[in-house]
Amino acid sequence: MALVLVPDLVVVPERVVVPVRVIMPAREDLRRSAADARAGARSRRLASASVEGSLSDLELTRRGRWVLWSMALVVAIGVAVMGGGALASTPDLPREVTPYTVSEGDNLWGIAEGLARPGEDLRDVVDLIVEVNGRASATLWAGEQIMLPVRD
Repeated sequence: MALVLVPDLVVVPERVVVPVRVIMPAREDLRRSAADARAGARSRRLASASVEGSLSDLELTRRGRWVLWSMALVVAIGVAVMGGGALASTPDLPREVTPYTVSEGDNLWGIAEGLARPGEDLRDVVDLIVEVNGRASATLWAGEQIMLPVRD
């Protein structure tokens, strides 16, 4: 067993006393700090709602609701305009087509002349032939087989 010596007296330094002057804030400062505390509590409550994933605790201001509805309206109008334009631009393709083998010297303008009705614009007939065949251009090659719309 070891012997441990414990001193009976402990030296403590003198206490230093420093005078302190207390300045009380004005009433307006107290009101402002109370409002800040309420705002902080509200933001903490909203932050905790987002962390917990509860959307029912979130609050939208009148301005926020107005912005949300406005954005939804703009998106709806954009979809209506773009979708309506796409539907309106869909051409009526002929239901019946006949295969045609391109001969040397043939071009779409010559083929369109044979298909066009009297007084019909040849450009429209050429565009129809190009669209029926799903082509990007009006270029033809000898021996190529294309589809021609059946005209009444």
